[in-house]
Amino acid sequence: MTFPEKEPKTAYEASLRRISDLARWRQDNLGDLPTIASEEILLRGIRNLITELPERGLGLESTMDHLLQEVLPTLAQGHSGPRYFGFVTGGCLLSAQLADMLVTLLDSNVQVHLIKETLATLVEHHALNLVLDLLELPRSDFAGTFTTGATASNILGLACGRESVLERVMRSNDEAKDSETGAFSLAEQGFGPGVAKVKVLTTRPHASIKKAAAIVGIGRANVLETSMTSNSDPLLEPGSEDLFTCLDFDLDELERRLSESKQKGEAPIVVLGMGEVNTGALTTQTPQVRALCDKYGAWLHVDAAFSAFMNLVPGYEWVSHHLAMADSITTDGHKQLNVPYDCGIFFVKKPQPCQVTEDSILEEVFGTGKGGGPAYLSAGPGDPEGEDEDEEEEGEEGPQLTRRLAYARGLPSPLVRNIENSRRFRALPVYAALLSQGREGYQEIVRRNVDFARSIESWLRESEARAKLYQVLTPMPSEERKVDSVGQNHDVFNTTVVLFRPHPECPNTRFRGVDGHLRLVDAIKKTAKVYVSPTSWQGLGAVRLAVSNWSTGLELDRDGQSEDLETTKRVLEGVMLAAM
Repeated sequence: MTFPEKEPKTAYEASLRRISDLARWRQDNLGDLPTIASEEILLRGIRNLITELPERGLGLESTMDHLLQEVLPTLAQGHSGPRYFGFVTGGCLLSAQLADMLVTLLDSNVQVHLIKETLATLVEHHALNLVLDLLELPRSDFAGTFTTGATASNILGLACGRESVLERVMRSNDEAKDSETGAFSLAEQGFGPGVAKVKVLTTRPHASIKKAAAIVGIGRANVLETSMTSNSDPLLEPGSEDLFTCLDFDLDELERRLSESKQKGEAPIVVLGMGEVNTGALTTQTPQVRALCDKYGAWLHVDAAFSAFMNLVPGYEWVSHHLAMADSITTDGHKQLNVPYDCGIFFVKKPQPCQVTEDSILEEVFGTGKGGGPAYLSAGPGDPEGEDEDEEEEGEEGPQLTRRLAYARGLPSPLVRNIENSRRFRALPVYAALLSQGREGYQEIVRRNVDFARSIESWLRESEARAKLYQVLTPMPSEERKVDSVGQNHDVFNTTVVLFRPHPECPNTRFRGVDGHLRLVDAIKKTAKVYVSPTSWQGLGAVRLAVSNWSTGLELDRDGQSEDLETTKRVLEGVMLAAM
């Protein structure tokens, strides 16, 4: 490879060394990097960030100077660090980080399945299968795709659900059916007179569910809460057993609404959360909800962005069995899989469970439709089906290779099962991370995340003096509901989130009152050592500490303590006992 000029090559190599040195330095110091930029640095950035396009380019060297000296300090450099507990952001495993660098170097658009030119789409398919293996879901039952995140995955879930339930409800409407196919497809025909209304029944959904409903034409007003209690109910006592019922479906009410929808000719979708956004709480209602969906012809979508991988924690294997009951599943790679932003994952149940076919409703909704796709996106002659498809390869591995080739040729393009036509090679960091960690590595990461969160919760509760500083809202573990006769743990709050607030009579009067939790969050953030986020739970302002980074508490296994744990404790105690 040659460069047209010596100077660009020299500048590129020098800049590459700077980035390489920075990457090594960051890895060595990640735990000490500030979780937020200081006010002074932010003001300097506001003054110095370039706001107008230069007539003459700055060149590579000067641009890198600007990025490293003026832009980088203004960013949350510890965002991927071990004590960033806001927004369930995860971190970035080294294998995933390096693979992501390869993604940028290759700059692949993983869009069209060109098996005779590149195996990018095959790598993506294998990565999805490896995720299914980690979740202990049958490969034969689910097809999948990578998205930008849980919001995009929830859009896919509601779009697929909308297509399925409307097709079922509209079978008896001859006027709405396609004259050629004799079937109804909203993706093909669109909304029109006589098209049934879609209702989404859920309990405590993530905000992205309503966003998805708005985008796919269901409408936010048709997302209906069907929980045992609601946010408008009287305030629950912190730690109360009633906190469980406010997360659960009211199954009688759910059945009533499903029955009513059937009588009205409506098309129902049920959304179940496996990992409530404020608490991380799981749900054990999936079997009952699945039975009602089957009875009334509803689509079951499980939003498991937060807690799908709790199945890796001993005693929580039941999470896999519950996920397997879903028609579609949302989860995230940039949370507990610890791959770079952005990476969401979506799975949908195949109509005919089979190891060798990948057909799914995704192609019906996101494919090219009756008119076919643009010519420039066609796979080309012999790809994916070539004239030599049935020829057996020579050698001892010939039959196996022939089967693999036939399988690879039969895969669909990502183009026909996703929102995007232009897609980053998100699968490569996932593939690398899964190979690097294996099942045991990820079991260790998730278990350590859970242990860290529960250690903070225990510490907040452990002494009478500290209990007067903070009030823990996460319910206490209950022996009665903790472990069943076959060793499965149903303590649904025993995950990676701790929910707490300043004690109403805490010694620091700044943190008392309705907005006290906001001032507390701000004080914690300003230490730049620990990051938490505010929320509201059952009418109470609260602080949410969510653990999902692979490097959090790495030493926790050896002696029961860690620098991350001790630093977090010092910050929580220090801000509360600071000058009143």
